[in-house]
Order: sequence, then structure tokens, then C-alpha cells
Amino acid sequence: MTAALSFLALLVAVGALADAAWRSAAALGADGGLRVVAAAPLAAAAAAATVLVLGRVGLSGSQPLLVATALALMVLARVRLPDPRAAFGLPFTRRERLALGAAAGLAVAWTTWVVRYPGLGLDALTYHLSTSVAWVQQGDAGAVRQATYVFPVGNYPLLDELLVSWLLAVGRSFAVANLWAPAMTVLTVVAGVTGLRRAGVGLLPAALGCAAVLSTPVWARLWIGPHTDPGALAWLACAAALAVAARQRPGLLAPAIIAAGLAIGTKTTTVVVLAALVVFVVRPPLPRRSVLVVATGVAAVLGGLWYVRNLIQHGSPLWPFLATPWGDPVPAIFRVIDETFAGTLRTSLEGDRPEAYVRALGLAPILLIAAPLAAAAVRTRRVLLTAGVAAVATLAWTRAPFTGRSPNPLVDFSLGTTRYLVPALATTTVALCLAWADGGPRVRRAISGVLGTVTVVSLLYALDLGYPNIPALRTLVFGALVGMAAAYFTPRYAPAVGALMLAVIVVAGSDGFAERHARNPDIASSPFIGWLEAQPAFTASEANVYAAPQIFSVLAGDRLQRELSLIDLDTSCATIRNLRGWLVLGTVPRTAFLASVPAIACMNGIEPVYADDRYRVYDRRQTATRSSAASRPSSTSEKSSASIAAAARSGSRRARLSSVS
Repeated sequence: MTAALSFLALLVAVGALADAAWRSAAALGADGGLRVVAAAPLAAAAAAATVLVLGRVGLSGSQPLLVATALALMVLARVRLPDPRAAFGLPFTRRERLALGAAAGLAVAWTTWVVRYPGLGLDALTYHLSTSVAWVQQGDAGAVRQATYVFPVGNYPLLDELLVSWLLAVGRSFAVANLWAPAMTVLTVVAGVTGLRRAGVGLLPAALGCAAVLSTPVWARLWIGPHTDPGALAWLACAAALAVAARQRPGLLAPAIIAAGLAIGTKTTTVVVLAALVVFVVRPPLPRRSVLVVATGVAAVLGGLWYVRNLIQHGSPLWPFLATPWGDPVPAIFRVIDETFAGTLRTSLEGDRPEAYVRALGLAPILLIAAPLAAAAVRTRRVLLTAGVAAVATLAWTRAPFTGRSPNPLVDFSLGTTRYLVPALATTTVALCLAWADGGPRVRRAISGVLGTVTVVSLLYALDLGYPNIPALRTLVFGALVGMAAAYFTPRYAPAVGALMLAVIVVAGSDGFAERHARNPDIASSPFIGWLEAQPAFTASEANVYAAPQIFSVLAGDRLQRELSLIDLDTSCATIRNLRGWLVLGTVPRTAFLASVPAIACMNGIEPVYADDRYRVYDRRQTATRSSAASRPSSTSEKSSASIAAAARSGSRRARLSSVS
């Protein structure tokens, strides 16, 4: 199927789910912009549930079935629920429309740039996208699939990968997957502004609050590729906004609970904020029991599936990060790099580290100091409670795995894990915005000044990242100006024009995705991926790609036509030599305590078609002989997960798994 037809199928499926969710949100009491916030988690839950159910029968990658299911849900909603259009309204003033137009234009321009220059980060390249691709190709969404020797990523919370697999299965394009993080960022802004406005906060501080969080450099880098952090923050914002609105409209507690389940199923960093905000700060009345039971069940399945599975298979719901005395131990690599910020406070802040944290977070840490000061000045119950929640969430981050500086710089992830602090920063910003609403003129001026300063300085640091992380300032300004013009002159048709532009961009950017990604100079795998994509023998081939010690998602091809498999650690040399397809081997362990890749030794004496100081590529399409199904390794199988878990339990050399380069 061509890119245009696949994208048309995606538009039909997304439109059908959106229509069903839109009507459901209206039936639950949502109106205006709040209906977008309520409909989003309902639509996402429907998509996730669909692929999970179809995955049990091996059909989660079926484009016709996914589209048909979305259409069936739309028909059911239209039959059972009234037409919500008569009650619809967007009560925006001209100034608000201009602000929204500028934000939307900036988002479209940024997304266009992302599709044109898809410099995927390491996590998105090696396991976020790889997991989703495997589920599409094998049709078993939800199964444990390992994409790297380093970490048992198949045991992480994978709700985000589940939703991306739905997009990939219907849209059949990596460009479609690249829309996910921008969409989640836009949803965060909509939910954040809507929730704060419902709480009595003015438009300016609400907008500045969202900008102060999302302009942090570490967050700006997540716009490229389907990272999990944007989704987690978006569902967290939806849950909080809907819980606030549910005090007047109890029916909205149902989508709030579902959004909370989506957040927990996406990333554990949201747990503290959700528990405290929803239970202690908001405390909305309860809707009808049947609605509450259904919403709780959906949230428990989608959000809790991953934790229950780990509890059953490994004895701990938070394995591999935390182990229980009766369960499997954490993998050896985790024990080596598991440094916390609280435990390494001095080394984490010595030398040039404060400057490094500023480059990662901008001035956002100032918010952590400003919130308690504002709470002390205003002293209203909701501000004090929200500031307290933010303090607890910040403390939880300081004790989270990998947040501290490692003595080995090759496995020091502390600067990257500053993104785990964003939910705490978001809660801190909410406390400041509530203090703005409850405080006097002096407090309001001070808070607006802090939020504005943090936004501007953080954005300057983010813009300094440059290619391949963030577009140039002129691109963003141009998009904002076009969006303002569209909102001013043609407000009725502006959303349709923006959607049409994105459709054209995605269709045009569907071909040559891997080749464009390989231009990213920050990823060590770019040279060999670029070389492969320049070879007609590879681009025309649909042969399987086998890899070790990690999978590279973009090698699946523009239409996901090549099956990707990770070679098991215990695969015999005879089996490896008989693989039929392309073989990609990483040759350099990242650190001395990580074992080498066994498959490399198996290929000694065989000439690779490509070799550099990190990777070797072998063309085994013609020279290999067909082997039995039993000898064909598939890292994307339950066997890989069992192999890694067994290695961890045994404490053998295999527990010290090879590194992602």
C-alpha cells in the first residue's frame, strides 16, 4: 500500500476514534476545550485496548481490522449517544485565538522540521520504536520483546509503545510515529491551560506555566521520536484537569481515571504526582457507580498490566528497577549504574556539573524554590497542598535510579534522567499558577516575572542545542506568525488547513526516513545505516535483519517490510552462520564490565560488506542455507526475555550484558 493510502487509512481510523470519543466526552459532561481533554484519553484507551485484544490472537498488526474496529466504535457511539454539536463552543476572545494560533503554527512548523530531519535519539531508535515495530510485524501486541542486550526493556511499562504500534500498524510509516511526541506535547498544553483556567488562573500565567515546563532543553529534545515522557506528562495533565472539572461535573472523573491509568502505564515517574494530586488535592464527587467501575477497570488493565506481569514473572512489579527478596535480582548492569542524586549529591554537583544541569533544565530548577515561597506568601489550602505534592515528587526524583552521577562516565545517565524531574516541575508550576490566582497584585507580578524569565532563558538554552535536536529560531517564528495570521483571518478553517499541511508533510516524508535519520551526527550507528540505505541491494530487499547487541528500528524499511530480530545470547555459531538475511553486529563494548557480543566471534573468517570501528554488516541472503524454524533466533520473542532473566538469576557472565552503542 502506498504512503498516501496508508495515511488515508490512518485519517479514517483516527477520525472514527475521535468522533466516538468526542460524543462520549460530551455525554460525560465535557464542553468547550475541556471536551478535547476528555476525549483524548478515551480515544487512546480504545486504541490501546484494541491492539491488546487483537494481540492475543496475533492480529494486532492488521490494518483492515484496526480501521474496521475504529469505525465500529464510531457507529456504536453515534447510535447510542446524542449529537454533541449543538452544545459545542470554543469561548475564545480574539487575543486568545491569536495566542492559540501562534502556538499551533509553532507546533506545525516544529513537527514539519521533525519529519524532515528525523534525528531519532538512541532510546527511540533502539527500543521504543523497535518494540512497536515488532508488535506490528508479529501481531502480538503486549508480548515481552527485548530489543537490546543492555536492559530488559520488554519489562518496562509499555503503554506508549502500544499506542505507537497502533499508529504504525494503520499508517505504515515511521513519519506517522514521529507525530506522536508533538501530538502529546500539544495535548499537554491544551490540558494544562484548560485545567488551570478552570481553577481560576488567568490565560497569561497558565500559558507561561506550560511554556516554563516545556521549554526546558531536555524536554525540547524529546520532540523527535516517540519518547515516553511526553505521553506520560500529557496523560498526567489530562488527569489533573479532568479531576478539577469533575468537582462540578462528576462524570468527568471517568476519563480522569482512564488518563491516570494511561500515565502510570506509560511511565512510573507520574505515580507520586497522580496519587497525591487526585486523592488529596482535588477530591471530586463520585459519578454513577457503573461509569466508575468501567473506568477503573480500563485504567487498571491498561496501566497495571505491565506491573502485574512483572510481579508474576519476576516477583516485583517494578522489576528490573527494584527487586524483592523472593523475586529475581535486578540485572547486573543496573547494580553497576544505579546511582541516585541524593546518594551522590556532592559528586553530582561538583566541578562544571551545575552548568551541565542548567544546559539540561534551563532555569526550571528555580521553580522548585519559588513554589514554596509563593505558598508561604499566599497560604491557601490548595496552594500549600500542591506545593507539598511537588516537594514530595522532587524528593522522589532525587532517590530514583540513575539520577546520580556515576563514577564511570561511559554509563553516566544522570543528565539525561533530568527529564524524570519534569512531572515534579509541572506540579511546581501548577502551585505557582494557583498562587497567582489566590494572591494579590504583588504576588501576581512576581510569579509572572519568574515564569516569564524561566521560559525565556530555558528557551534560549534549548535553541542553542541546534540540529539535530531542535529547529532554528526563524523556523519557529515563521510558523507562529503563519498560525497567528490563520487564526486572525480564517479562524473557522485554520484547524483544517493545519491538518491538511500535516497530511502533506507526513506523506511526503514517509519515504527515505532511515536515510534522513542517518544524517544525525550524534548517533554512532549513523554511518553504517547511511551506507546501507545508499545500497540498492538493501533498499530493494525485504530480507530479515538480524542484529546484536541491539536492534535499529529504522532498518525495518519505510513500509516495515523487513522483520527485525535480535540474536539470542545463547544462539549457536552454526545457527548464526546459517541465518538468511542481513546481519548487523556491534563490535565495541562500551565498558570493561560489559561482555562482548558472542555472535562476533562466530563470524570470524567471513568478509563483511561493511565494517567500521563499531559495526559490521554481513549480507547473508544468498550464502546462508535455510535453517529450521527452531534454529532461527528471534529477540522479539518470549525466549529472549527468558534468556536475559535466566542470566540475571544465575549471576553468570551473561548477566553482564553488552552495551548499546
